[in-house]
Amino acid sequence: MEIQTVDPATLKQWLENEEAILIDVRSTEEFAEGHIPGAVNLPLEMCVPHALPEAENKKLVFQCLKGKRSVTACEQCRQGLNVPFAWTLEGGIAAWESAGFEVKK
Repeated sequence: MEIQTVDPATLKQWLENEEAILIDVRSTEEFAEGHIPGAVNLPLEMCVPHALPEAENKKLVFQCLKGKRSVTACEQCRQGLNVPFAWTLEGGIAAWESAGFEVKK
C-alpha cells in the first residue's frame, strides 16, 4: 500500500460523491470537540487493519489534527489492507477548517 496525500477541497468532493471513507484517528475527546461530517472515529492506538470499516471500493482517507498521526495510522495499517492506496488529509482537520469547510461540533 502506498500512502498519498489529498487536499481538503478534493476530499470534500470525494465525501460528497461517496467515493471515500474518512477515518479520524484523533482521540475520542478531540473527535467530540469537532470533526469532519461523516468521519468515523478510530483513535490511533486502536487503528489496526481488522478494526477499519470495509472500504467497498472506496478510497480510505486517514485524518488527524495536522497530519502526523494520520501518516502513522497509514503505516500501522499498511500490511493488512487490501487496497493499493491509502490517503492522508494534508494539514488534517486544521487545513479543512482553514479552507472554510464544515466541522461538526
